[in-house]
Amino acid sequence: MHPLPSIHAIARHLGLAPSTVSKVLGPHAERYRIGTETRERILKAAEELGYRPDLRNRARAMRRTGMVGVLYATPSPTTHVVFEHFGTLAAEALARHGCRPCYLPAANWAEVRRCLAEHRVDGCILIPPLPAAATDDRPPESLPMVVVNALADLPVPQVITDDAQGVTLLVDHLVGLGHRRIAYADLPTRPFGHYSETARRQGYQEAMRRQGLEPGDYRGDADGLVGFLDSWGGTAAITYNHQLALDISQRIRRTAIPVPARFSFACASDTSYGVLLDPPWTAIEIPMAAMVDRAVGELMALIEGRTASDLRRIVVPQTLRIRGTTGPAPARA
Repeated sequence: MHPLPSIHAIARHLGLAPSTVSKVLGPHAERYRIGTETRERILKAAEELGYRPDLRNRARAMRRTGMVGVLYATPSPTTHVVFEHFGTLAAEALARHGCRPCYLPAANWAEVRRCLAEHRVDGCILIPPLPAAATDDRPPESLPMVVVNALADLPVPQVITDDAQGVTLLVDHLVGLGHRRIAYADLPTRPFGHYSETARRQGYQEAMRRQGLEPGDYRGDADGLVGFLDSWGGTAAITYNHQLALDISQRIRRTAIPVPARFSFACASDTSYGVLLDPPWTAIEIPMAAMVDRAVGELMALIEGRTASDLRRIVVPQTLRIRGTTGPAPARA
């Protein structure tokens, strides 16, 4: 096995000074004025020769560990696939900045403080559900931190999605198919609250009013939703998230309800298994990759002492994915 090339080896290969190569491949490349042609030559040679930064030497030189904490509470059985996807994206994004993730479970802020001190991380990303405020302890304000997909009473960048915009896309899609009685469906309770509950419901109500339609609110299980649609004259439903959508899919399969011939339904948050079911859900795709990239970029700016975004709350737009559970509104007698 050949050893990976060093900065000095790349410099010899290109006939450049090692300091020039180091400036281009180092963690603060944007600080140096290196000609475009020279920069491109160095980056191309580094890729062709298989260069990888020595994270340990870089961390020692910058007095950092190169570790970034990814803090999370225990996910539910229906959200673990989302957390796995987030973990993969976070590892890839951090690697592009020469860092590694350190996944740390945290039940409360006191545990967060202990974990961060024990693992000597340079900064951390928090994902929901956030640790409970079980004590008066809070994370040290000096530690770079970014929150993803949650809102918190912390003076740090918080990357969220535009949930109201996403539900508006669903309402407009269903109206375009001829639906006029479109219900908004949610479970009565869930393990933890989330900012999207309010944003999605308000987005639905505003979109319905803009279309000149009467909102229809439903809270209950999948069996009750079908009865509600029949009694209300509804031809479509939008579910708050994947939990109720999964229950509806199971009922459709169990009772052979023709969807979307009898009624259409769409989900306000997409998941991988929503695509695999029959019929697959029309849903709003959560822009996880864009959120992670933005969060890691903000965190790196904080860690490296650069200026992060002036926006405390960074909102990422969503995308509509049209699949098999929505179709033209059925004729009503």
